[in-house]
Amino acid sequence: MSLDLSDAKVRRRVNKAFRERGVAAKVCGKCFVVKGYEAFNTCARDGLQARCRSCNTARSSEPKTKAYRAAYRLAHIDRERARNKARYAADPEADKARVREWRRKNPKRFSEHSRAWVERRRAIKKGATTEPFTTRDLRHDWEDHDLYACFFCGGPLTDGYEVEHFYPLLPPEGSGVPRGPHALFNLVPSCMPCNRGAGGKGTKEPWGYLSEALAEQGIDLDAVVTSMEANAARRSRI
Repeated sequence: MSLDLSDAKVRRRVNKAFRERGVAAKVCGKCFVVKGYEAFNTCARDGLQARCRSCNTARSSEPKTKAYRAAYRLAHIDRERARNKARYAADPEADKARVREWRRKNPKRFSEHSRAWVERRRAIKKGATTEPFTTRDLRHDWEDHDLYACFFCGGPLTDGYEVEHFYPLLPPEGSGVPRGPHALFNLVPSCMPCNRGAGGKGTKEPWGYLSEALAEQGIDLDAVVTSMEANAARRSRI
């Protein structure tokens, strides 16, 4: 006689029987496979989550789940910070070990987080307006706007790139350049030469520098903007 483990009632009876007989196993509520306790994260009534670790990992990688978690963290950022502080206070060494292990397994993400932390701290020191966002938010914003190359010259970013403020946080006095915030809309990817090289964007007004960079590729930025404004006006009259 075979059991239909996709039925929640059957799973509960099977898991109860395992507990009563001291069997260190349970049925995953997603893949419906009997697995040992080591395959589950701790939680729930019997100390283990309903889904196995593999199913939870697959679910966490889904775009819908990522978007929900990002929105939740942003809405409860104070609670997240308080929980992190409490975890560190309870066992500092264990928390440091957990962070070191995460850094070892995620070197690229650690580099992104470090860069974001430095940029935000620099913005605060300069008295700029800052808006909350995560490195994941920044990646998604660039993907939505097809920013896969240097924003200023269109060159590849294979040799490294910098996250740059299009409008500087603290422009030179008398330059006429508006002061920009530390926010998603003001952050763009820039190659090293454009950002730091001789005659790079740091020595010019951003719009003028972008106009010159596009002109070298045969693109008239002012003409493009005029055309876009005209198209927008026509659509508004329809």
